[in-house]
Amino acid sequence: MQELLTVRGLTRRYDRFTLDHIDFSLPYGSIMGLMGDNGAGKTTTLKLILNLIRRDEGEVLVFGKDNITCEREIKEEIGVVFDECHFSDLLRPADLGRIFSQVYRSWDSASYKVLLDRFSLPGRAEIKTLSRGMKMKLSLACALAHHPRLLILDEATGGLDPVARSELLDLLLEFIQDESRSVLVSSHIISDLERICDTIGYLHEGRMVFYQEKDALLERLGVLHCGEGDLALLEPAAGAPPSIRMRRFGGLPRVNSESPPRLGARPRNARGNYVVLCKGGRTVKGLLLKDLYTMRSYLRTLAVMFVFYIVLGFVSRTSSFFAAFVGVLCIVMTVTSYAYDQTCGWNLYGASLPVSRREMVRSKYLLALLLSAAGILVTLLAHLLFVLGGRGGTLAEILPNALGAGASGFLIVIILLPVLYRFGVEKGRLVMMILAAGIMGGIFLMAQISPGIHIPEDRIRAVLWSVPAVMLVISYSLSCRFFEAKDL
Repeated sequence: MQELLTVRGLTRRYDRFTLDHIDFSLPYGSIMGLMGDNGAGKTTTLKLILNLIRRDEGEVLVFGKDNITCEREIKEEIGVVFDECHFSDLLRPADLGRIFSQVYRSWDSASYKVLLDRFSLPGRAEIKTLSRGMKMKLSLACALAHHPRLLILDEATGGLDPVARSELLDLLLEFIQDESRSVLVSSHIISDLERICDTIGYLHEGRMVFYQEKDALLERLGVLHCGEGDLALLEPAAGAPPSIRMRRFGGLPRVNSESPPRLGARPRNARGNYVVLCKGGRTVKGLLLKDLYTMRSYLRTLAVMFVFYIVLGFVSRTSSFFAAFVGVLCIVMTVTSYAYDQTCGWNLYGASLPVSRREMVRSKYLLALLLSAAGILVTLLAHLLFVLGGRGGTLAEILPNALGAGASGFLIVIILLPVLYRFGVEKGRLVMMILAAGIMGGIFLMAQISPGIHIPEDRIRAVLWSVPAVMLVISYSLSCRFFEAKDL
């Protein structure tokens, strides 16, 4: 029978840990649970399946296709719920519906609304106001609304109250009823896995200790709680001595009457096929919407800044202050957007969507360009108010200044973005300060030597147009290279 998910020899090596040749398969219409201690390799396994980190050896087939060569096609039919909600706290559930409608070709807005109503999630409330249980329900609603065939959950039930956990488990059982979909879930809560799982895989120190049907596992394995005196009287089964974990209050021997055989494929019904027709697939537009919705909370601050620079212009009788407004708008907001993505874990979540990493990078450059254009328009409006107030200046004088301010802000952003993608926000701050000092030093040096150098005006124009284009190409290439090389 064709398996929905097949993992063969999956290996990832770190300095102090190795996920060593993991093998298992997940049939259609079933739920598999991954168990193991902290650091056993459960999350690493799930990330390798989603190609969030690069495998060293092995093969992962999802729907019979390689998870790397057919990554985008596969992720169209996968829903993912991580152990934390990786949406920005400034977004709202209704915003997520509009964002994901541009990301998934099979996004079902009506189904998403039904799920929000079923989970009693307010569409207009900011995510920061939701409880942990409501955030996990929101993540699940987003994972289910595009009708995936494979649902992957990483410790999604941890920290939920018993009622919320029970609702989630019931939904997973409901999800697989048509025998065309499956669930892969990792959890520390044994009772949850015992309730819903068909098969269990146990990871220990990067190795798959066993992978077996749950019912057969319960028949062959047992746990005995006893004191040391009773332990001495225990007669282990022939050829299978018990495994003992000693604790301060006694021993915890585990009796295994026989080594569990590897699970063979179980017969399943043929999977059904369905087609969902709706708008979607404009992934970069969806990513831009996410950034713009996140910035919505800053509109009041930007309005205050705009008024502040207007007042400064009237008091000082000069309009040069508006260039600073463009710089703040373009530079600060783009860097803030990246910082939000890193802080809330959006980069990890976004890479699990049918979105390439290059598209995630491209959306930031388009955001910077959009903010630069918005800054130029706002600056022109401010200049117009300045002229109408009788403070001088003409459109011929204003337009070059506004365009220059916008271009300068955009140039600084394309210098900073590769630094952020390479070093992150925290380490990138120091690098950005060094770059800023170098840029200011270069400007000062050019100001000192330029009076003695005569450069034709047409050459200056050529440089002003060609340098930004070259810098943009180099910056974008470096950002893509740095981001694609990262393990998320």
